[in-house]
Amino acid sequence: MSFSIHPWCSVFTLALLLPSAIAADEPIRSGLKLSLGNAGSVVRALNPTLAAARYQIGEARGRLRQAGLLSNPEAETSFQHDPQFREHSAEFGLTQDIPVTARLRYEKEVSLAELQATEAEVADLERRLIGQVREGLIELLALRAQKANSARQAKVLQELLTFIASQVTKAEASTLDLNQLKVERSQLGLAMRRLEVEHTLALSALKPLLGVPPNKHVVVIDSLPNPDIKYSPAGDEQSRPDIQAAAHLAEAAEREIQLERAKRYDDLSVGLFLERALEEDAPKGLERETAIGVRVSFPIPFWNKNKGAIEEKNAKHLRLAKEKQALESNAAHESAKARLTMQAQQDLLTEIDNTLAPQATAQINDLEQAYKKGLSNLQSVLRARRQFIKLGAARIDALRDYHLARVQLETSLALP
Repeated sequence: MSFSIHPWCSVFTLALLLPSAIAADEPIRSGLKLSLGNAGSVVRALNPTLAAARYQIGEARGRLRQAGLLSNPEAETSFQHDPQFREHSAEFGLTQDIPVTARLRYEKEVSLAELQATEAEVADLERRLIGQVREGLIELLALRAQKANSARQAKVLQELLTFIASQVTKAEASTLDLNQLKVERSQLGLAMRRLEVEHTLALSALKPLLGVPPNKHVVVIDSLPNPDIKYSPAGDEQSRPDIQAAAHLAEAAEREIQLERAKRYDDLSVGLFLERALEEDAPKGLERETAIGVRVSFPIPFWNKNKGAIEEKNAKHLRLAKEKQALESNAAHESAKARLTMQAQQDLLTEIDNTLAPQATAQINDLEQAYKKGLSNLQSVLRARRQFIKLGAARIDALRDYHLARVQLETSLALP
């Protein structure tokens, strides 16, 4: 028998060992072009949630502009006369409340810290959205690699099916083998349709994060590269905007404590007044009188010393400080977990490339020789082929998990 399996075996080996060379299997039509490199700029430009969040910064700026201003002065006037309308007087006054503490400065400092916290919160939303898009894009690229790998398998299987069919006509192969291959082709076709559905759903899940309508065409112009063994990002979790936001909120709470303490003493009220009067002065008759004076009133913190508000702000400051510590701890664990995952997946890829793939290739070659000599059957060859296919899929999964961990590490370090 002259049947040989070696050509399709080598094709699967190539697809297994060089998944980064798998190109896009869809034509680049007009639409949004997306890659791991430009995902951040696309999110910044198009995501509606991020665009809406940016207005919070404008709101905080407005509060800062309004904070720390003196209250408007109050003007007052009065007029009185006797029943005979002979004597009368008129008074005009201007009153201004003046803080006796640094309340206005504390109000300004609180609003400034809240503005900085808002800016950091918007930056953190941007960081998380970009991370989600990049993770979704990696899932999409992995599915596309699996689709391309399955397409190659289908092509080789069809070639094998054609060859066996020709052998059957010559009575050199069994119809059982031919039927077995047809079942194998049907199963592979079902798996390819499932991958197509998953690919479509993954692309649909990306569109709302990108901020594009459902009917807009998105073209992915990227692929999953092999791991870079020299990659070691330098970053500090303290640069994460969510931790910076927590620090600014804790600072604002600290200023609020000082503000509430300052509020124990209400504002001093100072007024100027001018009074003109026409009065009876016997025996001289009616005479005009003019008076200018100053009024001062100040509150006494007797009943309300603002203790409850001060206690509330103290508790708030302690809570925010603890939340900042929790964020720092979680960020450190996130980056450590991502680094461990990257290393584990990189080791797995190395083992597949250097050990498991050569062993699987040698096993298929041995079974091929045995089949040609009549010492084995097609089922054994197909079983080894399935194992080889699973190994190829496992490599793509490991590569996907490596890049997912890499994105998670870069996101946890707030790297651009």
